[in-house]
Amino acid sequence: MIVRSDSEALARWAGSRFGCTFVPPYVAWGITDRKGMVTAVAVFREYEFANIEVVAVGTGWTRQFLREAGQYCFGQLKRERVSITARMSDRLVHDLAVRLGARLEGIKRNYYAKGEDAAMYGVLKDEYRF
Repeated sequence: MIVRSDSEALARWAGSRFGCTFVPPYVAWGITDRKGMVTAVAVFREYEFANIEVVAVGTGWTRQFLREAGQYCFGQLKRERVSITARMSDRLVHDLAVRLGARLEGIKRNYYAKGEDAAMYGVLKDEYRF
């Protein structure tokens, strides 16, 4: 199930996995399992120029979620590109980014902490697969 009702709580959930605090403005969407437990969160933030950054963490991403996220970024917000930030160690998010049509654009060294690098992916509106 997609949850959009409490961006602050979802952003706290994501931040607890990254060891950070997200500062508004942002919008956070989550996915819950059958028991109502959050399994994944995407935080949409840094609305700059034609870009929006999405920080994603967790498991259980659904086609419905990905379609709605694409519609939100490219349709409603009228962005031309989405930047996706992922921990280097989070293979699930890396695989998800590639499935979306994103390309690896770079690595931010020590982004999360010493020895905790971030992978930066970008997907253009024309490349988005959902």
